[in-house]
Amino acid sequence: MTDQQEYTKFSVHYGAAEGSDIDNHKMNAYDLGMSIVEFAKMVNRADDIINRESTLELEVTAPAKAGSLVIEFALLIKSSGALEVMKYLGISAASATVVGGTALGIARRLKDKRILNINTVAGSGQSTIVLEDEQVVVDTTVARLVSDPVIRKAMNEVITQPLNDERAPSFQIEIEGMNEPVFSVEGDEVQEFTPLPRASLSDEKVETKITNVILNQINFDSNRGWKMVYDGKECSVKMEDEGFMARVRDSEKSFTKGDMFEVSLSIITKTTARSQRTEYVISRVVRHRVTADRKIL
Repeated sequence: MTDQQEYTKFSVHYGAAEGSDIDNHKMNAYDLGMSIVEFAKMVNRADDIINRESTLELEVTAPAKAGSLVIEFALLIKSSGALEVMKYLGISAASATVVGGTALGIARRLKDKRILNINTVAGSGQSTIVLEDEQVVVDTTVARLVSDPVIRKAMNEVITQPLNDERAPSFQIEIEGMNEPVFSVEGDEVQEFTPLPRASLSDEKVETKITNVILNQINFDSNRGWKMVYDGKECSVKMEDEGFMARVRDSEKSFTKGDMFEVSLSIITKTTARSQRTEYVISRVVRHRVTADRKIL
């Protein structure tokens, strides 16, 4: 790229049945505002996924306002990576070269189906999106985009939400200098852009190890409400060693907050496309690491 700033201009168009507010150049200001914000989120998130740095800047060249149905954008291209963003999203002439379909096209095809897994063969450039009832082979970059919750939510907010209650709705994206829209949907098609289902790409990994922990909080009445210090951090832990709990309740020896124990600890990591959560479970307490006169076991 040269030092001179380069822009790509495109516009988003909304349509609806004759006589509707949209046909009369009116749209709820909130919906229109959200459309602009979410479009920017979609483009910037795709930039982060593809390039891992900022290669573009999205500007609104004709500020959208009540009564306007066309949002005009100018994309400031900081490096060639910006062109890749637009290509894989499906917002450029080069999008036609993406084998298997662009992010906008594949997201429409997936609808509200849960993504079970994404299988990628190294070096192939292609990935298989595994659904409950079918498999879809796409470009690996497209697979990363359509499995991202930020991008899928943005597509829903940009395309579906503003046209939710309209008759004969239509949505299209036009690139300056091109005779035909680069992307368009109409009728029931505008309802096909759903947020990523919550259980998509769910995975659970369990690691069990014998290790030392410090018990900072106990609960005589339940296996929950326990806290430990593990790996330098305090965290909640579920106590499943009922024999140990009985010993703690019945022991005449002191149990001091901060005592160290050797335990069998299960670390359960639950991951989805939206979040990652870690749970800790003590299945067995092996020994109480204190002086002999204070040992509970």
